[in-house]
Amino acid sequence: MKKVKFISIVVVFSIISIITPAYPQYTYTELLPEGANFSIAHAVNENNVVVGEYRDSSNLTKGFIYDNGVFTELNGPAYGINDNGDIVGQDAITNNGYLYSNGSYTPLFPSGWLWAEPYEINNNGVVVGVARQGTAQSGVNKGFIFSNGELIVPPLPSELSRQYFIAINDSGLIVGESNYDQMSFIYDNGAYTWLKFDPWTPVYAEDINNNGVVVGDLYDNSASFLYSNGEYTLLSFNAESINNNGVVVGNGQIYDNGNYTSLSGWGRDINDSGVIVGVVNNSTGFIAIPTTVVPEPISSILFVTGGAFLAGKRFFRKIT
Repeated sequence: MKKVKFISIVVVFSIISIITPAYPQYTYTELLPEGANFSIAHAVNENNVVVGEYRDSSNLTKGFIYDNGVFTELNGPAYGINDNGDIVGQDAITNNGYLYSNGSYTPLFPSGWLWAEPYEINNNGVVVGVARQGTAQSGVNKGFIFSNGELIVPPLPSELSRQYFIAINDSGLIVGESNYDQMSFIYDNGAYTWLKFDPWTPVYAEDINNNGVVVGDLYDNSASFLYSNGEYTLLSFNAESINNNGVVVGNGQIYDNGNYTSLSGWGRDINDSGVIVGVVNNSTGFIAIPTTVVPEPISSILFVTGGAFLAGKRFFRKIT
C-alpha cells in the first residue's frame, strides 16, 4: 500500500535536500526443475536453501532442493527445512513421511498407520505433522512429533475428534488445527491454548514464530489474523507464514508492522532476511530476494523576501 504524508515546510533562505526513504523490492527467480510442468516452493531456510515439489514430464510427483541455482531431486514433496539443512516431506510412492539429512532418508511413519505427512522441522531437529490411524474409510488423523529418534503421537484431547500439527518454533511450541472440529490451538508439552477470533468465528492456524506469534485465516476466509499475547489483529489477505521479525506473507501480499506490499504470487514461507518462496499462477514455484532501492534526493530551494515566507507542501511517498 502506498502511504502519502503531507508536511508543511517553512523555510527562510535555505536549501533543503529531502531524501525519499528506501523500500524493498524483489528479484524473482522461477523454480522449475528441468522437464517439470508444475512446481511449488514450500519452505526456505536462513541460508536461502529452498525445498518444494514438482511434477515431471511423466506426471510423477517429486521433491526438490534448490541451492544457489542447483536442483536436487527428492523422493517426494518436501515441506520443511531447518537451518541445518534437514528436510521433511512425504514419499510419493509409499506415502511414508521422511526426514532427509546429509544425503540419507529416515522414515517417519508410526507403526501400523496408513500414512504420515510431516510438515515442519525446527532448528533443534523436532518434526511435526499428521498421520492417519486405521483405514482410509474409518481412520483418524492425529498429530505426531518426532524428537531425538522417538515418534510420539499425543492422545486427542476431549475437545477434538482429530488433529493436525502444522508448525513448530524453536522453543517447541506447536500450532495445529482440526478442520473437522473447526478448532485451532497452540500445543505446549501436552497443554492446549485454544484459538478463536470471537465466540462465533473459528480460525485456521498456519504458522508460529520464535516469539510465539501465530498467523492464520478465519475459517470463512473473509480475512486472516495475527495472534500475539492474547490479542488478534485482522489482516486483509490469506496469511501463510511469519518470520521472527513479524513479517507475514501469503496470497499476493506482505504485511510488515501495519504496512502492506504487493507480492507477485502466493508466498508460502519467508525467512528472517525477507527472502520469500511460493508459487505463482498456481503452477510455478519462485524465490523472491529483497533488494533495496537507493534513495534519491529531492532538492528544493525556497526563498523569502521582504519579511514574507513561503510555506510549501511536498509529498513523501513510502512503499513498504
